[in-house]
Amino acid sequence: MSAAPLTIDTAEQAFWDDACLAATLFAKMASVERSGAMPSVLARAKAGPVLDAWLEMVTMLAGGKRLRRVPQGIDAAHLIGGLDITATVDASRSVFSPGLLQQAHGEIVLLPQAETMDAGAVSIINGALDSGVVRVERDGMSRVDDARFALVAVDQSEDDEDGVPASLAERCMFHVDLTQVSIRSLKPLPRLSLVKPDHSALCGDDELQALCQMALAFGLFSMRPVHHALSVACCHAGWQGRDVVGEEDIAVAMRLSYIQRATRLPMPPEPEQEPAPPEPEANNEPDESDASHADGPLEDSVTDAIDTMLPEGLLEQLMRPVLLRQSAMAGRRGAKKDNFKRGRPLASRAGKPGGFKRLDLIATLRKAAPWQKLRRQQVEQRRGRARTLHVRSSDFQIRRFRQSAETTTIFLVDASGSTALNRLGEAKGAVELLLSESYSRRDSVALVSFRGTGAEVLLAPTRALARAKKALSALPGGGGTPLASGLQTALALALDQMRKGHQTSVVVLTDGSANVGLDGKGGRAKAAQDAQDVAEGFRSAGVSSIVIDVGRKPGRNSTAIADAMGAALIAMPFANAEALSSVVKANSV
Repeated sequence: MSAAPLTIDTAEQAFWDDACLAATLFAKMASVERSGAMPSVLARAKAGPVLDAWLEMVTMLAGGKRLRRVPQGIDAAHLIGGLDITATVDASRSVFSPGLLQQAHGEIVLLPQAETMDAGAVSIINGALDSGVVRVERDGMSRVDDARFALVAVDQSEDDEDGVPASLAERCMFHVDLTQVSIRSLKPLPRLSLVKPDHSALCGDDELQALCQMALAFGLFSMRPVHHALSVACCHAGWQGRDVVGEEDIAVAMRLSYIQRATRLPMPPEPEQEPAPPEPEANNEPDESDASHADGPLEDSVTDAIDTMLPEGLLEQLMRPVLLRQSAMAGRRGAKKDNFKRGRPLASRAGKPGGFKRLDLIATLRKAAPWQKLRRQQVEQRRGRARTLHVRSSDFQIRRFRQSAETTTIFLVDASGSTALNRLGEAKGAVELLLSESYSRRDSVALVSFRGTGAEVLLAPTRALARAKKALSALPGGGGTPLASGLQTALALALDQMRKGHQTSVVVLTDGSANVGLDGKGGRAKAAQDAQDVAEGFRSAGVSSIVIDVGRKPGRNSTAIADAMGAALIAMPFANAEALSSVVKANSV
């Protein structure tokens, strides 16, 4: 009998049940002294009550173990430790300051936004996950410290954005998806008890072969997923009090370790041909070797078990976010995250090392060199013996870099009147042209449209071409011209981007004929005055802007708006996508 049709509640509950089961097994592995790799889980989630409830459950099941949060932008000195410069100078000997990973030995490390982590930090965490130790080879020191920790990585990226680095995702044992779970699915959890925490189950050759075969069926060609699924299956069997891994344990391992990282769906089995009638034999006794394979290979039984345990269609729904992410990321170059530790080096300046400030050793020694003779004499007078080198905190020089900031271009499009469709088509072409170049330049684009009585952000700042095309595919046009509301919305968006450190430009496509005020009421005089007042906010805030007059006959309305904004005015009554793109690139910051 086929399963009941899949409903949203059933699907959400299935996702949440798997997340709860993953948290339970993760906590069981983290609470037991293990000689192998410590457990790790990658959770796709949005910030909100669902993620908070799941993290709280992980903490509760782990016996109250602390979730040591890794801050964004953390550097190597904070991850693996290094030389404490101030303490070393004061003590006249090398003083080591341990990093976060050494301090998290035996605890759980939380990466709240793993997709934003720097490549260097990811490499350090990967090495610690593989070996269970942290090797420090810096600042003239060489040491190895224990760093065996469980890991919870949270991926909060969108489907069309760069997610967690593949090297980190591959090392995560459990993969869960909380983006499909709403708050209505958060039911009170039953009392979860870990049956025999030190109990472990054994996996037979047939079960191991089934894991390998299903890994290939899901498009996983690395041994790590197989090893992870094997650990999950053994842990689940031991949690259930079994000594040997069975089909149910294999099915659970595939749901928690394979599906979310799969690159394809398993191919359906080919229809079996009817066998030819057997020839009569003299010996009618059954062959034991044939009977042992009468039920088919174990991977077929496991596939049937998965289909039985999951609602109909849930396997495809589980895979849909993964396939969407892969299709969106196909052919894309991994975007590097900007930080102030890289870029063109500048002259060092005085300061105290610590945090993200790195000591420039050569510049520090150069600053201290002219004072060595005088300092040596002063120390000899006080102590009778002087060190070879005298460095004081006033000599410390901090390394500095300069890197080009990200650039955001905001298109403010007048979608009112009879020529709205032409202007929207031009804006769409210009946005797509700029997006096509954003892979080699750190550019983002946004689209704000105003018509009728107000304005709306149709496209938030993004580099995703697929999202831009979707937002621009069906835009309405016609109605009044609430220019003041459009300028106000674009200004708020520009200020938000500038607070994030982005260089921002606003491109206004309008004929300047405002006839709807900020209050949504008509009247050209009031609407023009509101637009002037808002436009002056661009000049006072220092927002770079361009006004493109797309009216058939350029008039003084656009000139007044451009003067109030402090913007460049360009008359383009017959603009096209290529011309708009060229103008924006030539006049942007």
